[in-house]
Amino acid sequence: MSRSKPAMCPLFPDMPCPQGQDSADACKVRMEGDLNPLLNFRDYLFINCALQRAKENEQKYKISSKPKD
Repeated sequence: MSRSKPAMCPLFPDMPCPQGQDSADACKVRMEGDLNPLLNFRDYLFINCALQRAKENEQKYKISSKPKD
């Protein structure tokens, strides 16, 4: 049984996309196209999702890197 590579966020390629490969592909198309989060609500949602994942990742890192007493 082979493991498939998880879908990665096109904006932050070191983070997996929680919505799967189809969403990651759609976001990549948006990013490579005429991305404008001020005029297009879907572009805003794309940026917002990526930033939220980055914040979650940062929080996990902060929690895991705290020194243990």
